[in-house]
Amino acid sequence: MNKVQRTQRGFSLINGMISLGVVGILFGSVVPTVTAIVLDNRATTETQEIAKAFKLARSAAVTQRDTVIVSAVDGDWTAGIEIWIDHNGDQRLDAEELLYTVPKLATDAQLQERNGLTEFHFDRRGFVLPPTNKAIAFDYLAEGGCSWNHELKVTYTGRTKVKATECR
Repeated sequence: MNKVQRTQRGFSLINGMISLGVVGILFGSVVPTVTAIVLDNRATTETQEIAKAFKLARSAAVTQRDTVIVSAVDGDWTAGIEIWIDHNGDQRLDAEELLYTVPKLATDAQLQERNGLTEFHFDRRGFVLPPTNKAIAFDYLAEGGCSWNHELKVTYTGRTKVKATECR
């Protein structure tokens, strides 16, 4: 009778180790890319949220025909932003005067105003007080490095602009 040849089925230990090595290399090259995407999205989301708050403050000043104050919580823009109208003129934020709050930054990022301002005002026309030809400029310094830093500017006409900044 003819001898029946038996064939081996499955993988050897060497095949398994090679496959695992290839998967490890692919995984190792994908993780930094995903991390970069997540950091970029976080930075963009936070700067857009801050810009939205500034636009809301300007809009409130125009619609309510009153001066709206944008101030840093405890003098620190990173700790949060409060938008309010000083109805009683005491130059202090009272609970009923608060319009909107931007909470503390969720990441380890920093938000700094370049000239050291801790508040600014929009007048009833939506212009920044006191009138100046310079923009109020903020630097959003991301936790992951300069690739995700952003610049926020509020022009003297009250317009808000956001752009990613170059690494220096």
